[in-house]
Amino acid sequence: MQIAPDEIGTTVRRRQLAQVQLTTILRMLEEGHDCADAVTRIAAVSRGLDRVGFALTATGLTECLSRAGGEDPTDAQRLKKLILSLA
Repeated sequence: MQIAPDEIGTTVRRRQLAQVQLTTILRMLEEGHDCADAVTRIAAVSRGLDRVGFALTATGLTECLSRAGGEDPTDAQRLKKLILSLA
């Protein structure tokens, strides 16, 4: 499965944001900040990474469904496995 060029930029930006957030969370914990703030940030990172995963899966689904000549059963199985791995 290839990622569409317009999706790559969004995916990279979201991944970079998650990385910054994780670095911030670690620093907060090391510096003794309130755990509730860290948990709030962890939840935000988790949601952001979920969005990246779903966006990539949607790209794959779109590609799979748009192929001429029908759907390749192997691709459909791989896509289903990917979707379920996000649950």
